Amino acid sequence: MATTLGNMASNWTNDPALSGPEPTHAPHAWNSTLTDYPRGKSVHELFAETAAQSPDVVALRFEDEQLTYRQLNERSNQLARYLQKSGVGREVMVGICLERSIAMIVTILATLKAGGAYVPLDISYPRGRLAFMLEDTNAPVTITQESLIGKFDFRARNVTTIEQALRASEPESGENLGNSGSATDLAYVMYTSGSAGQPKGVMVEHRSIVRLVRNTNFIDIRPDDVFLQLAPISFDASTLEIWAPLLNGARLAIMPRQTPSLEDIGNAIQRYSVTTLWLTAGLFNLMVEQRLANLRPLRQLLAGGDVLSPLHVRQAANAHPQCKIINGYGPTENTTFTCCHKVRPVDLEAGSIPIGKPISNTQVYLLDPQLKPLGVGETGELCAGGDGVARGYLNRPDLTAGKFLADPFSSNPGARMYRTGDAPMASSNLSGALTGKSRSPEIASSSEKSRRPFRLMSRSR
Repeated sequence: MATTLGNMASNWTNDPALSGPEPTHAPHAWNSTLTDYPRGKSVHELFAETAAQSPDVVALRFEDEQLTYRQLNERSNQLARYLQKSGVGREVMVGICLERSIAMIVTILATLKAGGAYVPLDISYPRGRLAFMLEDTNAPVTITQESLIGKFDFRARNVTTIEQALRASEPESGENLGNSGSATDLAYVMYTSGSAGQPKGVMVEHRSIVRLVRNTNFIDIRPDDVFLQLAPISFDASTLEIWAPLLNGARLAIMPRQTPSLEDIGNAIQRYSVTTLWLTAGLFNLMVEQRLANLRPLRQLLAGGDVLSPLHVRQAANAHPQCKIINGYGPTENTTFTCCHKVRPVDLEAGSIPIGKPISNTQVYLLDPQLKPLGVGETGELCAGGDGVARGYLNRPDLTAGKFLADPFSSNPGARMYRTGDAPMASSNLSGALTGKSRSPEIASSSEKSRRPFRLMSRSR
């Protein structure tokens, strides 16, 4: 990946902390990102609060089916009690191998309410990879569906179909469970692609999810928003797609189960009146080239995972000026997004689209091999700190120790930072006003992205 940190300083040029001559001041000035968000609460506790505030608001839509917040809360409470009776408790991992559906969302939420952590199992994964993940997590319960159970070798695990689980949970109470859990409990384990070696399970806590979607600065989430759930749940974009609406009283529309075509995506945007959409950079380009008119309902369009094409961004912005286009950057190990940039008119004439500045409650450091802040013109490593940093890699203490380090720039006890492996060069003094690409810090990344682009049918049916 070759991308740009450019314009990270665009909102910092009047900060007196940046006016000094020493470049070591820059990391601290960049990182004034603290916001007042519910960092002490779990995901399911916040969802229960949202359901109590908006019980009759539609939370989920899938084809012709929908659930209100009250219905989603009650169903997930029933299934959570069933899971607890099946052995799920605090930080017990639950494998989830389900196609996109309302039942998939109910299962994810129920797993958290039961105290557990969900482990997404993509149905497209090779059998050996799925076997490795189940062995690595030692998940005592795996939830799949009747149509999939014959495709995978789950014989060594306690496999339950969602159809069986929902039937068995019907007699259970729909009232909220007493234990709301902790913000530092494990929420999910998501495996990186593993193309450079053995897959690694990234352990993400509740607080990291909440930091992404509550009182943040990179996206505006309103109760009347509709998010489209398009990404596989094994892809960390799904963290934003699912929890941004459900923890803010908005609506989540779920794509049909089959691998979507461009036409399918365009039709879903129209059918569900989607206002906020996340696309990989490649899929963004294809939608702009072939289905540009379908993007008209959008208020916010996030794209990332690779370099954004200025040409395609310009086409989308000119065709739909009401839509805010947001470029996002970040590894799975820092919970979906680390930096984001809201595209401005001036960016449309530039040669590259910036990835912007750290999102709320996130820190970014450009460091040399001794973990010292970079000076102008020096090349080093991008490290990320703050509440999005994952706990580490499951069962890989050696890798965790090498990639997740104590944060020497934070005043918070126990704070850590993640070494991304991306190699940036600070090509300008960040205290200067930006005049173009030459005044912007640039990143030339040599690291493997831990994200995996999701599949798209090649034909537009």
